[in-house]
Amino acid sequence: MRTLTARRGLADPFPPAAALALLAVAAAALEASILCWASIGALAGYALSGSV
Repeated sequence: MRTLTARRGLADPFPPAAALALLAVAAAALEASILCWASIGALAGYALSGSV
């Protein structure tokens, strides 16, 4: 039963979206514009794919 809970946590759309949002903010703070735009694009693609 514990593995079912772990899988559900990994399948939840929040962790990848939160990780991409944090990556975008960190890249913006470091003035890494290419990485910032790449992470924002990945977040948009993830949202548009129907995963969220």
